[in-house]
Amino acid sequence: MNGWSLERAALMGKPHIRAHYVGEGDRHGLDDDAMCVLCGKPATDAHHVVPKGMGGGSRVYVLETPMGMFPMRSPLFALCRKHHEWFHQGHLNAVWEWDDEEGKEQWEDGTLLSHGYKPHDPRLYGLGRYVIGAYGRTFEWRGDGER
Repeated sequence: MNGWSLERAALMGKPHIRAHYVGEGDRHGLDDDAMCVLCGKPATDAHHVVPKGMGGGSRVYVLETPMGMFPMRSPLFALCRKHHEWFHQGHLNAVWEWDDEEGKEQWEDGTLLSHGYKPHDPRLYGLGRYVIGAYGRTFEWRGDGER
């Protein structure tokens, strides 16, 4: 996977949670009135789910498929300062899980991306979800307001 771990590559291009990139490069911001995805307090930070030091941020991952090549970046999560620190300290992790094998295969072979889905498309929540875990406990995130 172009030198990327499967876990990191699997996150690239998945939906943001209450945050977004601004223009080119690594500039990013929070959505209006963004709340922390974990505690619901006002968000202060946009967290690169794939850490910058591991290829997140401005680095682009190119998904090469039979349907074409698709550039993607790390998803961003809106977090309060405490939970942002917890991610960086390794106390929290996030993975993307597809609802079924068909959705996963259609992403990986480029079918979804060549038929109207864009990287970070919120419609992907209809096909999968984030599983965010800490200390043996997890919760699922299926789009804004759904935990």
